[in-house]
Amino acid sequence: MLSIKPCLAQKEEDQPPIDPTTKDYKYEDVVDLKDNASKGELYKRAKAAIMSLFKSESNIIQSEDTAEGFIIAKVYSEMPDVVFTGGNAHNAKLLFTFTIQLKNGRFRYVIDNLQYKFDLTLYSTSTKAGGAPMNSAHETALIKLEGAKKQRNQILGDANSTIKSKISAFKIAMNSGNSGNLKKDW
Repeated sequence: MLSIKPCLAQKEEDQPPIDPTTKDYKYEDVVDLKDNASKGELYKRAKAAIMSLFKSESNIIQSEDTAEGFIIAKVYSEMPDVVFTGGNAHNAKLLFTFTIQLKNGRFRYVIDNLQYKFDLTLYSTSTKAGGAPMNSAHETALIKLEGAKKQRNQILGDANSTIKSKISAFKIAMNSGNSGNLKKDW
């Protein structure tokens, strides 16, 4: 099994943030918005942005409450293939829970429960390898091979970049109210 602890060769900013209590990877922040929109308006923006930005293996929205101002989504992002001696991890997905809490003029997001899911090809034999939780607290089999530190670091870096990109796009959608078209202006 592989350790998910950051290695010295990888920059700390390339690593997903670690919750000091649970020791799991976790992204969270409170964002104040420019337009001080109502909780109801932010709820509409958040729901539209989630549906536009993310994919899901089943229903995206797992739980929601307009009056309380929260949305919990189970989502995934596609990840690049990871190549190693004798094979590769392909059809990879980064699955995670995306929780939004809303108040007038601001929102809080939490991204946690990260899981790396992939198919594995070894020496031309393809298998459904399943998924592995991305967790820094114990040894985890992100890739079921000895000596896969380079690949593990690539996965962690790709996961961090992917999530930061999604967070950035979500913040833009929440600030602009334009969650239907999330492409950056030229």
